[in-house]
Amino acid sequence: MVDAGSLIEAYGRVVEGVETQSCVHDGVLLTGDAWRAGGCGMSYEYLNDVAVREDLQALQEAQMLSGEEARQLADWDARLKTLLVENGVDPHGARFWTSGLPRGIAP
Repeated sequence: MVDAGSLIEAYGRVVEGVETQSCVHDGVLLTGDAWRAGGCGMSYEYLNDVAVREDLQALQEAQMLSGEEARQLADWDARLKTLLVENGVDPHGARFWTSGLPRGIAP
């Protein structure tokens, strides 16, 4: 069985990484241009990482999230939607996380 808490944690790391334009690789904090050069701020890596949201959607549709997990997911979703809007992307739709790239992610 898939651990919803771990998936939410992974999704949160993706959203926080985009918000702060940072990630840690081999114990080194990469920010800004180094974050993009390291791959995390590039579209291909972002799309790979944000795919965890698909698994969360399946759990949500199957009503397999606790109330707290559903609340955490909604909070992360709201934060990602803000980043999408900041890049001119419409965050509406069933699978909004696939509608475009958030602010800071290089194509």
